[in-house]
Amino acid sequence: MRFVAIITAVMFFAFSSVASTNVKAGDVVEEDGVLLTVEEAAKIVAEKRVSVERCEERVEHATKVTETTEQLKIKNLETDLKAEKEKSEAIITIKDKEIDRLYKQIEEEGGEYEPYILVGGVAVGVMVTAIVSTAIFFAAVQTSKMDPVIK
Repeated sequence: MRFVAIITAVMFFAFSSVASTNVKAGDVVEEDGVLLTVEEAAKIVAEKRVSVERCEERVEHATKVTETTEQLKIKNLETDLKAEKEKSEAIITIKDKEIDRLYKQIEEEGGEYEPYILVGGVAVGVMVTAIVSTAIFFAAVQTSKMDPVIK
């Protein structure tokens, strides 16, 4: 941005069509134009130079403000990322500890239910066998009472 301001100022001074000549009171001038005193001309030139310098200063200031703002945003994002990583690691650690605790609890309490599971499985097996046997017996009795279709 600063480079553009400098190029603009150089182009302005290079291509301005201001011709200067010294004129004394009573001299005849061949062209129409605006007559300035030396002080007035010096003031205009000085104002142009100051204007360019101010423009450069504004551009430099704006650039520094933007850089500082963006650096602050980057720092904030880095801090947020670090905090989120730490939070994530803490949550994972807590979950791992809870999983280990539950595994230990299952191991400690798991042996108490094994006899009940065995007895329940045997009881269910006996009941299913009895129901299926009864159904087969009932079907056999019913088929024997039927008349044969084929003679």
